[in-house]
Amino acid sequence: DGDDYYPAVNGYTLRNIKSRSPENDRRLIFPFALTQSDIELYFCIIPSLQRQTIEKTRKCPKAYCEKNTLKVHKAEIKFSLTDEKEDQKIYLHKGESIDIEWITTRNPGYRIEEKKYCPVSDGLYTVDRSSDNVSTRYLSRGKFSKTFTELGMSFLCRMNDKNQIHDIAACIVRETFKVKHIEIADDKIEPNIIWVQQNDLVRFAWKGKRKQTVVQIEPFTVTESKQQSIELKTSDENFFWPHEPSRHGCMYHQFVATGIYCFKAGDNQIGTIIVEPHRNIYSIQVFGDSYSHKVNTNDFIQFHWKATDAQEELLQITMDSNSSVVPDIAGGLTGVFDCGK
Repeated sequence: DGDDYYPAVNGYTLRNIKSRSPENDRRLIFPFALTQSDIELYFCIIPSLQRQTIEKTRKCPKAYCEKNTLKVHKAEIKFSLTDEKEDQKIYLHKGESIDIEWITTRNPGYRIEEKKYCPVSDGLYTVDRSSDNVSTRYLSRGKFSKTFTELGMSFLCRMNDKNQIHDIAACIVRETFKVKHIEIADDKIEPNIIWVQQNDLVRFAWKGKRKQTVVQIEPFTVTESKQQSIELKTSDENFFWPHEPSRHGCMYHQFVATGIYCFKAGDNQIGTIIVEPHRNIYSIQVFGDSYSHKVNTNDFIQFHWKATDAQEELLQITMDSNSSVVPDIAGGLTGVFDCGK
């Protein structure tokens, strides 16, 4: 309420937290089913002796609230389609959303139809949809959006005006994001180097004799034997412990961008977090019309083909990353391949 903070009605409460309390008794689990793009949650951390005063006044001290903010963003995956057939697999987590846009010169265009697998009939059936859903109409320029709230697999089929499947996006919905743990002790960080996937959470925790903290750093070399670092403390961009160093602490950070992140503890111990990109699976039709495909590093490629009676020769697929290089320039491809470069 403006600059004032008040307890939420039926809000979450965690009381009587002591240094010897088990970790499970010092945690709160928040279930979220977001209907908006993002929300901000504020929580108040106070000594137990002040609890009765706050319950009477119904007002929380500003100093205990303004820095204790939890920002929850709704994850969205967006991609655009052309007339080219693009069968693909997409891995999502429960609660994530997907936006599919397409533009075509063909009339009347395409529509998206969601299907699921039926083990009884061993086939696909169409998921019921509301009559006002844009996916029921064929459009030359359209958009399909869906938030996945159930685990399993869904097939988003792009249908042409003859009600035939043009291509399929297989959406595999898994559990929520993984949480990796980093423990900071008085003499070591365990693990010192950790690999996580894009959008995973990392939990930093410490409990020891020394006061600790966590701050993201940008290391640089001064000499061959000396290295320094710059502390990065920009809100919404970097991860850092926003309070004074303490002997006990716990913080979470979600890594949404790939890269290598370094951090420093309160006693100058250094740790490294390597965020790997999501691995997409691209389906390529061997006897298709397209000969050039763009994929990302670490992506999987799935080749599929169906031989006819006229194709009597065996098919052999070879891949050499050094023999054929496709030049990627602003004006497009100058040729299919420039071999020998």
